[in-house]
Amino acid sequence: MLPMHYACAYGTSAAALQILFDTHPNSIFANEDKGRTPLHFAMVNAHRPMSPSVVAFLLSVKDTDIINIPDNSGDLPLSLFAKAVSFDPYAAEKNENAFKCLELYINAKPHPTAEFYEALFAITSHNKKLSHEIRKRCFRTYLATKPLVGKEFFDAIKRLPTWLQIEAFISPSSSMMEYLNSKTSEPIPTMMLMLDFTFLVLLVVFFQLSANETIDCLFDNKGVGDSFPAYLGVLLTISIYLCVKEIMQIIRYFKAGSLRTLWFSDVKNILDVCLVVVTFLWCSVMFQCIQEDQSFDSSGKEWYKAAMAFTVLLYTLTFLLFLKSVLIDFAVFVSGMTNVIRNLLTFLVSLMIVLLAFVST
Repeated sequence: MLPMHYACAYGTSAAALQILFDTHPNSIFANEDKGRTPLHFAMVNAHRPMSPSVVAFLLSVKDTDIINIPDNSGDLPLSLFAKAVSFDPYAAEKNENAFKCLELYINAKPHPTAEFYEALFAITSHNKKLSHEIRKRCFRTYLATKPLVGKEFFDAIKRLPTWLQIEAFISPSSSMMEYLNSKTSEPIPTMMLMLDFTFLVLLVVFFQLSANETIDCLFDNKGVGDSFPAYLGVLLTISIYLCVKEIMQIIRYFKAGSLRTLWFSDVKNILDVCLVVVTFLWCSVMFQCIQEDQSFDSSGKEWYKAAMAFTVLLYTLTFLLFLKSVLIDFAVFVSGMTNVIRNLLTFLVSLMIVLLAFVST
């Protein structure tokens, strides 16, 4: 380790750091035996009184990429900050020192790599010891820098708790709304959203129209109307469209190397696949109504009605998740209702246990 490493670890004045830098300019990004730079040591000791001035000095040196240099373990300076620094509610001065170091680091605009997001969300998401307000403040600090919003950013946002995802949208300093508005103004994404919305509505409507005729045809030997083949054609067209769209999405995630981590973790993707499979199955059943002399034992009529009711429920749930993904206000409403129902259910279960214990005594 060089004197610069010790000075940054324990803290010193900017004048002393300037002397060390003038004596040995390369020491500012020199690595010790674990590959850590002076900025690593400054961030891991961010709670010290002199640490903000040390971090400010290190980041003020031009023509260096010290903020993006990992150590031998692949840890960025922010990664060590996330692992080592804790926010004690009874140590306001130390907390402010740590926040100043964090703000200086983030305002320097480090590269938005996977390692950076991992470290940032270790502070805002995974660190259960921190209060909601502290984690929200850390996240707002990052949003205030107007980060580049793109696929990597949205993939990272998906890993945050719901209340922080909402913060990413409603925060005045967030650039997500600007990004979404710009995408909405583009003709192709808007057209695709409108097409998805239209097809989902048509899927629910035409399935309802053809469901009763299918049951009457298969179990009561009644004929189908002249418009029934048109209903079936619409359902097949929608099924093919949704199938092709889902296959293209799977290929896109596979090429990005995030099929297992992102595609399978999204419930909406699983529901979309189930919707396509179920719709194709019903189309094959309905196709038998067009064939002559096709009928089934009436004992299975109730089972078919139950299966059709389940299918309608699946379609409705998929439609609601689609609305949740495109309408921010609706997403906030659904998230709020989900939290209320979850808390209410916990209360009711606890109340039931107490009542049962009281009755048993």
